[in-house]
Amino acid sequence: MADKLIAWFEDLGRDVVGSAGGKGANLGELIRAGIPVPSGFVVLTGAYERFMAETGAAVDIAPHLARLPSEPKHHYEEISRVIRGIIQGKEVPGDIGDGVCRQYEKLCGRSGRADLAVAVRSSGVAEDAAFASFAGQFDTYLNVKGESELVRSIKKCWASLFTAQAMSYRMEKGLPSDGGGISVCVQRMVDARSAGICFTIDPVTGDPTRMVIEGGWGMGEGVVQGIVTPDRYIVHKETLELEMAIIGDKKIRIVPAENGTRQEEVPLDERECPCLTDEEVRRLAEWAKAVEAHFGAPQDMEWVVDRDSPYPENLFFVQTRPVTVLPEWKKPASKVMESMVSLTRRMGRL
Repeated sequence: MADKLIAWFEDLGRDVVGSAGGKGANLGELIRAGIPVPSGFVVLTGAYERFMAETGAAVDIAPHLARLPSEPKHHYEEISRVIRGIIQGKEVPGDIGDGVCRQYEKLCGRSGRADLAVAVRSSGVAEDAAFASFAGQFDTYLNVKGESELVRSIKKCWASLFTAQAMSYRMEKGLPSDGGGISVCVQRMVDARSAGICFTIDPVTGDPTRMVIEGGWGMGEGVVQGIVTPDRYIVHKETLELEMAIIGDKKIRIVPAENGTRQEEVPLDERECPCLTDEEVRRLAEWAKAVEAHFGAPQDMEWVVDRDSPYPENLFFVQTRPVTVLPEWKKPASKVMESMVSLTRRMGRL
């Protein structure tokens, strides 16, 4: 593994977080647990490290990182802009770019589509650790098509290791200012009919006997970013019984654009229709329960339903991470709500 620059999801597991990052390693674990995951590969941290060393980017950004401990937090945005500009201004070494393009061609072949649309997601080495969560702090690019755009998006993901938010978080946690490395997941885009998140524990009350699934029409970013009021399904973990379904007024959905995504209004007659069938809810809950058992800890997962595939081949999970604020749920309910702010801020809701 240490000598490789790229690895397919099915060859990864949680033992390679240092090279595949939290997101990449967890995708490999999902596959090992028998969970359906869209095909893809990870550009490992070794590629990032070579890029930073061979282009001189590591040396160029070092003086700016050295300023962080003495600078007020409101200066971090400017420091981030400079560092990210340096990284994005460098050329990716030829063999790394060629390797990415070869694997992308293979992924296109697997999927039977030329210029396959992919999701390009940053995967930090400490991103999904149980002791900290960088969720939402690094970049993701959706509906990326073609080799040149893919390489460009990977470089932008590398640069996102130095967002102001991520650098501030590392300073607060006493983590290395250079971020410790980053990998990038390249994953086949699913033509999303609907998508969302699943907690294997109630994220508000901390009830470990309940799972909560939230979703909306189109891509999952509409739910994750709090753009829509999602449907909410509460499932009993032991029996997998659907105990409650609260249907949201889903006015907006995120859909593919020419290269990237766009928002569009949902037709009036679809807004208050459930984005999942009862059997889809049950199957997602069944798989989520299995994932929690596999990891041995409550999980925060993202799922998607393929528009064109029949049930159950239409259901996929695209990432999972541990819920990082679990100890706080031992507090009284009023304190629980306060402690959930950091977790739910990235979703825009409680």
